[in-house]
Amino acid sequence: MTTQTAPPDMARARWWPGVVLALVLARLAMSWILLNDIPRLQEHDGWYFPHGGDNDLYFKMAQSLAAGQPIALPLGIGQPLVMAGLLKLTGASSFRDILPWLVIINGFVLGGLSVWVMAQLAYRLTHDRRLALAAAGLWAFSAYALWLVLGLHGEARQLRAVYVPRQLWMNGLTDPPALFMSLLGLLLVVQAKEMRPDGRRQTALFLIGGLTLGLAAVFRFQSTAILGMVFLALLWVRQWRGLLLCGLGLLIGFTPQFWYNAIANGHVLNMPYISGWLGFDKNGQAYFNYTLMHFSPQFLGDSLNMLTRGNWLVATGEAAVAVAAIYLFIRCWRQCGSFAALIMFGAPLASFGLHISTFVFTIDPIRFTLPALSIGIPAATWAASFVAAELRTKLHFPSSTRPLISRARK
Repeated sequence: MTTQTAPPDMARARWWPGVVLALVLARLAMSWILLNDIPRLQEHDGWYFPHGGDNDLYFKMAQSLAAGQPIALPLGIGQPLVMAGLLKLTGASSFRDILPWLVIINGFVLGGLSVWVMAQLAYRLTHDRRLALAAAGLWAFSAYALWLVLGLHGEARQLRAVYVPRQLWMNGLTDPPALFMSLLGLLLVVQAKEMRPDGRRQTALFLIGGLTLGLAAVFRFQSTAILGMVFLALLWVRQWRGLLLCGLGLLIGFTPQFWYNAIANGHVLNMPYISGWLGFDKNGQAYFNYTLMHFSPQFLGDSLNMLTRGNWLVATGEAAVAVAAIYLFIRCWRQCGSFAALIMFGAPLASFGLHISTFVFTIDPIRFTLPALSIGIPAATWAASFVAAELRTKLHFPSSTRPLISRARK
């Protein structure tokens, strides 16, 4: 009598959810022990970790919303709406009063769910469960990896105190919900693209995916760079229906910002980060003041000069990394298809490209690089697998050590 064994992918599918759940619990445990001073960080006070940001301005916006008298500020309305809800719910009067709730939402609820989203996104892009687990594991432990990397810096203690909690989303900033919504939106769009055309479920996923990406932009307007790459990928594969549905979802998801623009900023199109140099006055007349632009070639030049430190050796090394990334993108295009390659490599590039073109990048380069690094985790795991497979081939390893790369549908 012979016993039948399940195909490898089916067998992996059985234990795969359990491993993802373990990684979710590991990230939650890291957040919990960080609250209890493990590892010990400077200036940690209860639920508060030093992080900078515009939380004071967001809190003022939240107070004005809770009072029914919105004030005009060139910021996204997403986080102030959450804060206003907490102010109404708890009766709090200060930012520190609602900070525990924000940390629970960002660090524990969204932080835990983000591990599952990362695993699903990597699997949908690579069609390999081991690569998906590698991506989820890298994301779950990315704060500890950052802790080790920052140890090489001369000001390691100060940097760790700021960026390790930030990578675990243990703060009340807009970065966590914006990044979570971006990852979830990417997952929904990628999943919808794989489905049977014209199906009801595909319609819903495209629509909700666009809505989620719109909400990401409501929290952080810079998330529109990722949204733009999604639209480009859909356009490239001629997914016209998906493009239309995502666009409709985007408009629905961005409705809170349109509403705030209309009642506080004088015009529905006076967007945060843009209205200072391009917008409309109360009479509906358009204006343009290029001296107030947040994005410019000059800022890009300043950022590149800071990254290279004016050293040609550093610049050469960074150029080599860029060339390697282009090569890997081309190989990914051939292995996984154009759509997956544009999402895996294009989304982090779009995020980084937008931030590096702003004046704020030189002020806090680590913070404004972390979103691109986080979204680029599926690409990083695929690239590591590809390079390992190439090395095995060059060194003539046995065929039993097969590559992890699996061909996705184009």
